Amino acid sequence: DAILDNLRVAAASHEPWQIRFELANAQFRRLAAANTPITASGGSPPWTGVQRFTLRFITPDGPVTIPVVAEVVLPDLVAVATRGLSCGTILRPSDLALKRVPAEPGRSRRAKTFVRLEDVVGMETTRPIRTGQTVERPMVRQPIVVRRGETVTVVARTGGVQVRTTARAREDGGRGDLIFVE
Repeated sequence: DAILDNLRVAAASHEPWQIRFELANAQFRRLAAANTPITASGGSPPWTGVQRFTLRFITPDGPVTIPVVAEVVLPDLVAVATRGLSCGTILRPSDLALKRVPAEPGRSRRAKTFVRLEDVVGMETTRPIRTGQTVERPMVRQPIVVRRGETVTVVARTGGVQVRTTARAREDGGRGDLIFVE
């Protein structure tokens, strides 16, 4: 918390910094003996990567200073809803923003979120999304362009041969979806 407070003041930012460092057992015992608030100083722009901090506090034995080398990272930017969205909404740029949101401990969200707005704009919501909620891949799909029961044209090409026929869609489908036809 002391390092986080230091970063917020030094960087003039309330980013969701993630800080990792290790302490030797002796350093940890000294911290546990602190009878005043722990303060931190140090770090330098760009404030991420390997950073050097100094922890200061007072114990019954007097003032203590502990140097700490920490890895400071920021979560990826992810697409979040700027307003409540109902199921079936086609997403527009004004519906979304990129925001740094800390991931849940032990879970990687990179594969299931959008880090670029252009990757999600134009998609259709499959369920309601709350204001500020991270937009994840299962929450959206390509808009439906073929409805069940509609007549569609099927074109098959191989080599120099092309066959064209009409069929009836047996299910809904969006761009890029494979659907059954009869």
